[in-house]
Amino acid sequence: MRNEVISALKFILDELRNIQSHHLERVLVCRDRTYIQTKFQTLFGLKFNDELHRVVYELVISHALSAEQDGPGGFDSFIETILETSFGLTMDVPPLNCESGPSGHSGVTVSVPFRSDVASILETFVDDPIVHDVVIEALDLAGYNGRIIIERSSSDVESIELINGYTFSLVPCWNIVTTLHHPRILCIDGYVETVGELHGLFEGAHESGERVLLFTRGLSDDVLNTIRVNYDRGTLGVIPFTVKFDVSGINVLNDIAIVSGIDVVSSTKGDLIGAITLSKCGTIDRAMIGRSNVTITSSSTSRRVIDHVEFIRKKRSEQTVDEVASLLDDRIRSLSPNHVVIRLRADEMYISRMQSIDRTLRAFHAATKYGIVRGSNGSTLLSTEVAVNARFKQLRDLVQRLGAVLA
Repeated sequence: MRNEVISALKFILDELRNIQSHHLERVLVCRDRTYIQTKFQTLFGLKFNDELHRVVYELVISHALSAEQDGPGGFDSFIETILETSFGLTMDVPPLNCESGPSGHSGVTVSVPFRSDVASILETFVDDPIVHDVVIEALDLAGYNGRIIIERSSSDVESIELINGYTFSLVPCWNIVTTLHHPRILCIDGYVETVGELHGLFEGAHESGERVLLFTRGLSDDVLNTIRVNYDRGTLGVIPFTVKFDVSGINVLNDIAIVSGIDVVSSTKGDLIGAITLSKCGTIDRAMIGRSNVTITSSSTSRRVIDHVEFIRKKRSEQTVDEVASLLDDRIRSLSPNHVVIRLRADEMYISRMQSIDRTLRAFHAATKYGIVRGSNGSTLLSTEVAVNARFKQLRDLVQRLGAVLA
């Protein structure tokens, strides 16, 4: 069966090679995000009748996408790497070490990035002075663990805002952007099926006029519709969020509870949803609700959060599975108090500036995750190649295991 897997991989690589030749001129002229999106559109349009071909194809593309997330240009470099090596025949890959470097060049080392490396990365990806200044300021404000988000601004000038809060990538149940001061907050590790289950909460919120952030695993259409109608009428200030019980969301409720200074309501602990009242909800300093995230500020929980982050960091240091380690990294970022919002003018330069900032930030991410590649002559290279090498090894191992499993 291993030979069949290798045959399928060779077939996929031939398809990729054909696409590569069709885009050869663009490869030589342009290495930016617009080109990558064009390549994505072409690659994602491929259809395979053979199930094994489809599985191998999805493995290749998913790892190429991961390489692009690790560092700008990673998608192209990943595809080029598997096309230029004997991957399809032997599944071998040159070892990466500090003596030979990712490409086998002598005198190349991989090391931790320094402050001086910021200028080198900016020089590579930024030629707009406005973008240059914005990135420098945002990095200084965010710090090592801070999050940086790019938004479109209605103002005529660029702006950068540092928000001291914990940001979670959650979408409110309806389109709403607002800032709440001293709202109540509640986390329910369960599905709310009927309006009656939250009668006590709704009654208290209606009488007091207080705003409530409600995080649950899910709400029935009847419950959600009741909340929305009364919110629009101004008779109920409850804003719900659904936190899915999947790999990425399994610990989010607990993390939100930690930063808010509350306990999660859960039937596994003997809690009853029907017994919830407004007085059992916590109170936070501020909540900023965006289209795709919510930022929680609570000055009374900093010590609790620090201890929680240390616990997660310990788990992260012991983790050997890359996907799990990435999820832990996301949790640590959400629990980091610095959150920087870059607001760019909505003019003809918005798209190009946004893409330039995005590529630069991903380059910094690659540098902090994989290190900086330094040549013997003192030159500093980007670490995208190191990221590609790591993803390449993962794909090789997966394809090898695929042959063994199918056998």
